[in-house]
Amino acid sequence: MLICPICKTKLTREASRYVCENRHSHDISKYGHVNLLMSQKGGNHGDSREMLLSRKNFLDSGAYSPMREALTETIVQLTDGYNSVSLLDSGCGECYYTSRIKEALNSFGKNPHVIGIDISKEALRLAAQRFNGECKKVDSSVELAVASSYQLPVAECSTNVVISVFAPLCSDEFARVLKVGGYFITVIPGRRHLWELKSAIYEKPYENEIMPYEIDKFELVSKKELSGKFTLASKEAIFDLFTMTPYFCRTSEQDKTKLYSLDSLECSYEFEILVYKKS
Repeated sequence: MLICPICKTKLTREASRYVCENRHSHDISKYGHVNLLMSQKGGNHGDSREMLLSRKNFLDSGAYSPMREALTETIVQLTDGYNSVSLLDSGCGECYYTSRIKEALNSFGKNPHVIGIDISKEALRLAAQRFNGECKKVDSSVELAVASSYQLPVAECSTNVVISVFAPLCSDEFARVLKVGGYFITVIPGRRHLWELKSAIYEKPYENEIMPYEIDKFELVSKKELSGKFTLASKEAIFDLFTMTPYFCRTSEQDKTKLYSLDSLECSYEFEILVYKKS
């Protein structure tokens, strides 16, 4: 499914590298991912290691597990009757969601092949650990690539499902890589997602704006709303959540200090799982 970012021909894995028919070579890192990002300017891209570790700590606490299970169930149902499933996670992060989806598809005998794309090298190092474990035994049915969601190094019409969880929407690219009748699934925050966290920081917290559901080249086939609460039982847990959100970079130091007075926080989540079919 991966293609060379230089000449757009198919990549084949050879030992510790990917090679295309024009002999462009792309080394696989010791962590198990390949760098297919065309522009290397500006040093590290994407989320910082601090943000990624905070997100991993928070997600591993299970606070978002109801959404992960709902997303997994949706994909299992959509692929009912498939003998094999090719799935692309665009903006995969450390693959918290994708690893569970792959596990479920395996249990139903769907022989999943997964590609995780993220612009952050650090995210894919964590993703490789999630899939391959501490023994670093490489799972050949998983391919992880540093790349932009706006220039996916993925073959045309090669995937059954594309998912994007709190990640950029790149409808042209998603339509290009999906097979006819393929599904695009995105998860977006509801209007009052993490409302208590916002209220602890800002004098006048604001609701999230919900953008129009229409997407060019896709038809919306279903929408599922999820809501609930979770408890952050320590200062560390509160800061893990805060650090992984976009608010961390947008909030003044003065407002950030308001969180130091909190020892625990009950917080609400609101998600919308939107399922689209390629037109």
